[in-house]
Amino acid sequence: MNFRNGESGQVMVMTLLCMAVLLGFVALAVDVGMLFHAKRNLQTVADAAATAGALDYYKNGLGSTAAVASAQTAAENAVVANGLTTAAFTTSCPVTPSGSTPQACVAIPPSSGVHTGTGYVEVQVVQPNPTTFMSFFGMNRINVNTRAVAGITTGQACIWVKNTLNVQGNAGICGIDPSNPSSWTGSCGSGITCPTTGYVACGIYAGGNITGSGGGAGSNCIASSFIATSGTSAINLNPSPAIQNAATQTPPAFLLVSPPAPSGCTMPPGATSSVSHGVTVWTATLTGTVSAGCYGWDSPPANTVLNLTLNNVSMGNGTYQFNLGSTTIGSGTSAITGGTLTLGSNVYNSAYPVGSQPDFNSSYSGVTLEVYTGNFTTSSTSTGINLYAPNDGYSDPADGIVLWEPASNTATNPGINIQWGSGTGNFYGYIVAPGGTLSMQDQGGYGIVTGLYVGNMNINSQLGVASYNSAVAGSPGKTIALVE
Repeated sequence: MNFRNGESGQVMVMTLLCMAVLLGFVALAVDVGMLFHAKRNLQTVADAAATAGALDYYKNGLGSTAAVASAQTAAENAVVANGLTTAAFTTSCPVTPSGSTPQACVAIPPSSGVHTGTGYVEVQVVQPNPTTFMSFFGMNRINVNTRAVAGITTGQACIWVKNTLNVQGNAGICGIDPSNPSSWTGSCGSGITCPTTGYVACGIYAGGNITGSGGGAGSNCIASSFIATSGTSAINLNPSPAIQNAATQTPPAFLLVSPPAPSGCTMPPGATSSVSHGVTVWTATLTGTVSAGCYGWDSPPANTVLNLTLNNVSMGNGTYQFNLGSTTIGSGTSAITGGTLTLGSNVYNSAYPVGSQPDFNSSYSGVTLEVYTGNFTTSSTSTGINLYAPNDGYSDPADGIVLWEPASNTATNPGINIQWGSGTGNFYGYIVAPGGTLSMQDQGGYGIVTGLYVGNMNINSQLGVASYNSAVAGSPGKTIALVE
């Protein structure tokens, strides 16, 4: 009777029962923790493989069968290099688990998600992982599945002004669909209803203040994704108001590289000289087919400049260097600060006459105008300017740049003065002149540019902006990032 009613030993029984449950949770925690650790490691494999594939895809040009095959190989090699040496690969996703062998797929473009277009690489990896305690319940292994998508991303800005942006009242900056630039008719100027939907221009950033006479009520048309300034804006911009006191923005690294110093320069054929204000002024005009090289001097003599005009010129691929001299001619506000390179009409890449363009989804050679000293201008009657910067890889320092000046070129009169005649002017590539002042105005026509990085900018024209980063698959302004 005492034995049946005794309570001694019940704590031990309860302890044993609780320990069984506790040990079960410990076992579950150990196995789940190991699975999470395995998933984290496997996610690193997928991220690295997707990034490697996207970098290779970008480097070799997007869209071609060879580029896809090369990117797939790069992604698969990254999977193996990160420890999955026995992985079996497929080229379609999602991947299907199979036994104890790790499985991986590389899909170009991705099979699902929000980034299924050209330029993205999807990698999925499945690895069977053995369990320790869960095997007592018949679960000897559990498949860990990871996925990563990497691809090309671009910044919102493609126009950077180091200092002052001056916008006059009849300025127009509107976006152009890079896949169909001819659809833009130039109807983006003073007194019209500025488009606020559809394809808008990329962002504009000014390191200094925004000045000018632009105002509301249709007196300008700035249809941009944003306009930001680290300083203040003295005008109202229609319809995109300026963001004032914004954080400092830095252009992509390739725009911060200085052009190489001119070498092997020669005077253009047929050049003649005269003296103006004690300065020897050489004058020459190039027509017909011209080849890349340097025009002017390796080191311009004192009190000597070159004024060179290109008119009806077919330009072969390569970099054209112009060392025109920086001696001041005249005095006062009319003084010219150095020689001048002037584009007349019908100046174009030999491979891309007016009305044609390269395949922006592949690599191609192009033309870069490097004005080392002196000014750059287009004639007020210029038509038929059709210049495309090279898109042939990082090995070319001029990749993506159509007009290039070093920061040391601070010529301001005329500086860089681009005017549009009755037609259009196309500059596909970045205009880079961190020490110069860019002035843009129209004489009845309108211009198309794809990127700017200049010291100061004055705009009094209709300007179509087809962002180079968006228009050209291999733009050096793009970066590779994990997007899923």
